[in-house]
Formats: sequence, C-alpha cells, structure tokens
Amino acid sequence: MSQITGFFSELKTSFDNLSQSIQSFLNTIEAIRSFLKILFSIIPLDLFLVLIFSLVLVYLFNTISPTTTRLNYTLGVLIISVLRAFFHQTLSQTWNLGPVSLTAIFLLIPAYLVSSLRFGFYFLKKFRNEKMNSIQKISKQGSITFKNHFIL
Repeated sequence: MSQITGFFSELKTSFDNLSQSIQSFLNTIEAIRSFLKILFSIIPLDLFLVLIFSLVLVYLFNTISPTTTRLNYTLGVLIISVLRAFFHQTLSQTWNLGPVSLTAIFLLIPAYLVSSLRFGFYFLKKFRNEKMNSIQKISKQGSITFKNHFIL
C-alpha cells in the first residue's frame, strides 16, 4: 500500500513541477509578447522586416563585392522594397508606394548622411577659403584693411 501511495505522491510532485515549468514558460512568452508589442509600437513591423531581409541580402552581396558596402546596402534595401511593394500589390490589388518609399528612405538616410555632410562641409570650406582669398586680394590692393576676421 505504501508503494502505491509513494507512486502517486511522486506522480503528484512530477505533475506540480511540470505545471510550474509550463507556467514559467507561459510567463516568459507573455513577457516577450509584451516587449514585442511595445517595440513594434515604436518601430513599425514593416521597417523591421525590410531591415532584416535587406541585411541578409547585404551579407550575400558583401561576399561577392566586399569593397562596396554602401552600394550593397542600397541595393539590398531597394530590392526588398520593390519585392514588398510587389507582394502588397499582389495580395491587396493596390499599390502601396508611399509607405514603401518612406521605409526605404528612412533606412537609407543614415547610410548617406555622413557622406552628404562631408560633401557639404567640403564645399563650405572651399567657399570660405575663396571668400578669404578674395578679401585678402582686395586688402592688398589697398581698398580695405583686412584684420583677420573669420568670414563664413
């Protein structure tokens, strides 16, 4: 009789442990779900998916041509955006180019922002140097006196 009672008590203990494990797993799933809900309320899901799939393409393109990483990233984003627009048109029979374009632009801005700023600063510096040189030429001619002012 004690063997039967011991068996059922071990069975109950195992069932309680299994129940606790399942409850812990469900709590973890709920925490992950709430985190993803908060994350995707901040970052749209389509932006996240385009980024993930374009990074896969960038990895493949970089194995072929590792020296042109920005071009590879641009091609990856554009290819995934075109595929996204095509699949959206196939499923809903409407073209959804506005959000697709905004997503692509939002992903490409950081890639080109630094080089655009460098380009702008280069021309600003060139313009400033030309202006300084023209002022120095005028001051050498004697029409104005130049007193080392920084002019932008």
